[in-house]
Amino acid sequence: MNERDSRKSTGKVRVMNKNSWNVMVCALKLCLAAALFWGGSDPMAVEAAVLQKSAGAAVGQQGAEALKHSVWGQVGCAPGTGTEQEQSGIPTDQLSFDVSRFVLPSDAKTLVVVEGFAVNGGREVYQRETVEDTALWNRARVTAFVKGANGNWVPRLQSPAVLGWGGMSNKRHSGDGTTPIGLWRADTPFGWAAPDAGFPSEYEQIIPSLRTQYWSDATNRLEHSHVLTAQSGERLWEDWAKELYAYSLNTGFNRNHTHQGAGSALFLHCTKPGKPSTAGCVAMDPSAMRELLKWYAKGALYVAQAPEGQFEAVYGAFSENGDSAPGTFSPSQRQMPDTATILVP
Repeated sequence: MNERDSRKSTGKVRVMNKNSWNVMVCALKLCLAAALFWGGSDPMAVEAAVLQKSAGAAVGQQGAEALKHSVWGQVGCAPGTGTEQEQSGIPTDQLSFDVSRFVLPSDAKTLVVVEGFAVNGGREVYQRETVEDTALWNRARVTAFVKGANGNWVPRLQSPAVLGWGGMSNKRHSGDGTTPIGLWRADTPFGWAAPDAGFPSEYEQIIPSLRTQYWSDATNRLEHSHVLTAQSGERLWEDWAKELYAYSLNTGFNRNHTHQGAGSALFLHCTKPGKPSTAGCVAMDPSAMRELLKWYAKGALYVAQAPEGQFEAVYGAFSENGDSAPGTFSPSQRQMPDTATILVP
């Protein structure tokens, strides 16, 4: 008995879920597009003509936008749309940037976007051991996207964070407490914690008993030396780093210390209770940092940082050398909306 006869005799109908339906429709559309293309026709032009005729309106310069919202997009075939985006569970309606506009190398697999909000506390607040009053914190929102099957960016992580006591700047210099602005490729995963399953193979665990691992302010790299006096920079094995650097990732800013005086050791790392700001890094929930390291292991991870609503000059500012984004930026005056830590495996 074949499958069709079986369904007829039992009276049961197999209901296709939304994802399966979308996949089937996309496949049919791709087949139709291929047939039109090899037959000498432009698939998009054909659909535009159909839209124009059915809607009774000229497509003209709005053709691309019409096509974007046509059936191609509605079933998840167009970039930046589809059920992956809808089902991720990460709220994106308040984001101050358009993730599809970032210009990245073709190897990009993960994009971490940091939006900086109002500067509420300066150096004096930063120097306190803990600050319970969150109104004095310099807040940031971290949203991580993973490249989906269609090449669109799908949100997979969001977390509140804190940034530099001096706010954000694209003219950063060492000691000013600012978080740099720009777009870079992250590198050098490390931390005090033992590596989890799924961590990158190059993850380097900090072993405090060795007293050799430090982040050099001369090379802006993780270095090793048994001579303590040669360890110029952050001694990663010292006790102060245990919580903050449980999981860490270098943002790629000022790679190899190309720009002397711009600063070094600008990481994504963990925060701890009561921490109001950093010396320039972005510190987030440890669970979020742990998840980012797992995404890093799956392919190139890029980091974009700017004050909220000011990403226009950052979209095309990727720098292999870790340069800051060009342009003029101003401190955000907005307080960060309520943001929870959400992780989507």
